[in-house]
Amino acid sequence: MEKFSLFDFVSFILPGCTFLILSYLLFADQNVQWIHESLPDTEVIIIPLLLIGYLFGHLLSLFGKIIEKWIPGMKTPWLSYLENNFDEAEIINSKCISLFNNGFLNDSKEIDINKSDKLYDMIYDYIEFQGKDGKIKILFSQYGFFRNSSAIWVSLFLLLVVIAVLKLFGLAFIVSVVSSILLYSAITLILSLASLILSKKRKLLTMSYVYRTFLIMNFHDKNL
Repeated sequence: MEKFSLFDFVSFILPGCTFLILSYLLFADQNVQWIHESLPDTEVIIIPLLLIGYLFGHLLSLFGKIIEKWIPGMKTPWLSYLENNFDEAEIINSKCISLFNNGFLNDSKEIDINKSDKLYDMIYDYIEFQGKDGKIKILFSQYGFFRNSSAIWVSLFLLLVVIAVLKLFGLAFIVSVVSSILLYSAITLILSLASLILSKKRKLLTMSYVYRTFLIMNFHDKNL
């Protein structure tokens, strides 16, 4: 069993707990009847918060993976480096054939999407086995944080929609409530966009670093 890591904290616990706390504050601010105005003492709530936050963090991660597919280039992010650095892609392909008996370039020198996807995973496993994945893990943790952060803001926006519906069909629906919901909605959408952009950049950087590490590790190979 792998030990608990910084990745778990940054990618799951931190976003999960943040989502729970902000959700509570949003509902409390709108005076939703089934939300208590006061929280238990910190020492009472901290462990349940961490446990539930960890679970919600994984749910946010799944939601974030769905959201990021709407960003151009994120359905096949591993192709970005290969297409923009084709000379290096040919070297990587040659080394993949040498190590894994399989390559991702066809006879027309075109990149096979399915093969390149599988070989990227094999390259990462190879780097991890060699113990050269320290920097990659840090980059991947940052990517996970930004991706799951985007899920937080989108989820909070959806919660605001729920609150608006609850208020709309209640007796206490007033202009001030509409204004605050619109303001919070704008903030969550802006933060969501920023998180998605940062998530994409970090994921592309992570994947390019995997390829470059693979190249450096085999720079002196006589087969190249």
